[in-house]
Amino acid sequence: SILVDTAGTSVIDPDRLDPTAVGEMRATVDQLQRQRRAPFVSKWQRHAPRLRALAAAFPEALFIHLRRSPEMTAQSILAGRRLFFNDETAWLSARPRAYERISQLAPIEQVCLQVVELERDIREDQTRIGTERFMFMSYESLCLAPEAVLDGVGDWYRERTGAPLPVRRALHVRLDMQSRLSVAPAEFETIRAVLDHLHSGNQDR
Repeated sequence: SILVDTAGTSVIDPDRLDPTAVGEMRATVDQLQRQRRAPFVSKWQRHAPRLRALAAAFPEALFIHLRRSPEMTAQSILAGRRLFFNDETAWLSARPRAYERISQLAPIEQVCLQVVELERDIREDQTRIGTERFMFMSYESLCLAPEAVLDGVGDWYRERTGAPLPVRRALHVRLDMQSRLSVAPAEFETIRAVLDHLHSGNQDR
């Protein structure tokens, strides 16, 4: 397998990739790009702890870092645990490198640290991979102005690769920002307070 899980996390060691599997995956992506005559784009939360492995397997790859407000992300994870597993202690989505340290905490503190630690992992990996291979945007801006954001992505891609892109059809869509609370207001305020405390602690480091 190309994916080698370590220490029960979603992290993949870039030095332990199977060369045969990498070759097969690259061939598949190449065929998809040839068929569609367009770059291959993949979005998945669990790419986040695997950035260095992806960068090693695809040294020509570019990365888009789409960030949502931390409190909305944390409350969404907590609500998802309840909805999908009927268990707010069950882990949902990507695991940061600090997974073992935070896995036994109370659910609200755990989801907040999941968000904060994944963001820390991403920043560290961006530095090691090279920030010039990353574009940064917010989820909120994408929802508010999808056409402008996608135009910006296209301009950035052409600038980085020199490759032309087909002219995109005009978008006539409005994206739901999903700004409604999925947890009780008191829980949301606790999430906000925990995140404020964690972020202030990070700034003190």
